Amino acid sequence: MAEKIGILTFHCAHNYGAVLQTYATQVLLTQAGYEVEVIDYRPDFLIKPYLIFDSSRFVGRDLISSLRHFVSETLLFPSRLKRYRAFEKFISGRLHLSERMYTLPMDDEYTAILIGSDQVWNRNITGGKFDPMYFGEDKSGTRYIADAVSMESESLSDEDAEYIKSKLKNFTAISVRESQLASLLSDKCGAQVEHIQDPVIQVDPKIWHDLATPSRMTNPYILVYRLRDHESINPFVRKLASELSADIVEVNPFPDGRKLFHSRQSESVEGFLGLIKDAACVVTTSYHAVLFSTLFSRPFYCFHFGTGHDTRQSSFLKAVGLEDRMLPLGADVPVRKDCESAYSLECLERMRKHSADFILNSLLGCYGDK
Repeated sequence: MAEKIGILTFHCAHNYGAVLQTYATQVLLTQAGYEVEVIDYRPDFLIKPYLIFDSSRFVGRDLISSLRHFVSETLLFPSRLKRYRAFEKFISGRLHLSERMYTLPMDDEYTAILIGSDQVWNRNITGGKFDPMYFGEDKSGTRYIADAVSMESESLSDEDAEYIKSKLKNFTAISVRESQLASLLSDKCGAQVEHIQDPVIQVDPKIWHDLATPSRMTNPYILVYRLRDHESINPFVRKLASELSADIVEVNPFPDGRKLFHSRQSESVEGFLGLIKDAACVVTTSYHAVLFSTLFSRPFYCFHFGTGHDTRQSSFLKAVGLEDRMLPLGADVPVRKDCESAYSLECLERMRKHSADFILNSLLGCYGDK
C-alpha cells in the first residue's frame, strides 16, 4: 500500500500561483507513487480577501463613502462570482482534498506532511503573526518537510529568529525558495537549509503546456498581470505595445472594475496559463508569472520595488541568467525585447532535477538531521 503524504499550503487562496504550486506538488508526489492529499485547512486570512461580497469593505466608513463602496461591491458581484467559481472548480476538481477540513491537531494518518511552498512563514499574510499550523505544531509524530517555503523577507528580528529556530526542530528537512532566505535561516537559526525552486519548477514543463487553454486572442498581445502597482507601469506598457504593434490584455488578481486595457476580470486558472503561453510579451509584478513566462519561453519584464518584495524574483532570475528582465521602476522600454531561452531552459532542467530530488529524497529520509 502506498504511503500517504499530506500537502499543507495556501491551496484555498484564489491566487493563480497558490493553486498552481499546490497542483505541482500533488503531481510530483503522485508520479512518484505516493497517495497524496491536500490538507483542507482554510484559515480566515486566506478566505477573507477573496470573498465575493464582503461588508467590511464599506462598513465603518462615512455614509457617502459606504454607499459608494456598497454600489461598487454590487456592480462587481457578477465578475467576482464568475472568478470565485473558476477557482473553486480548479480546487475541487484538480486537487485531491482531504475529506475533512483541518485545524490543529492533525491526525496520524499521514506518513509525512509537506509544508509549503508559498509564503506560509510570512506573517504579513498569516494574520500578523506566525501560524503554528505551518510549523508542524501537532504532536502526532508525523514527519514534516518544508518544501520551498518563502517569507519574502530580507531580515529577521531577534524575536522572530528565536521563534522560528524553536519551530524548525519539528522538521526532518528544510528547504526554501530564496537563496537569501536560506542564508538568513542558516545564520540566524543555525538550521540546515537547502535552497530549491518553487514546485511549479519541480515538475515536467509539459504539465503546464497540457493544462493551459488557448488565449482566444487573434492579434499579438502583451499580457499585464500585477500584484503590486506603480504609476510608471502603464506608460511602460503602452510604449511597449506601440513598439511591438501589439494589443494589451490585463488579468486582474481581483476584480475591481478597472478597465485600463483589455481586461480579463474573471480568468480561469487554465486560461491564465494560456494567456502567458500565447503572449508576445508579459509585463508583471508577480513571481509566478515570471516563472511561467520562463517555462513557456516568453519574453517578459518585471520591476524592482525593493523593501524585500523582490527576493523571490531576483533569486530566480539570477539562477537562470535573466537578471536583465527585472527593471527599476520608471525605466524606459529596453531596445532589445526578446529573451535568450536556451541557457535558461538548461538551467531550469538542472534546477528541476535538484529540487525534485531534494523533496523525494527527503521523503525517503535521505536528507536532514533526524
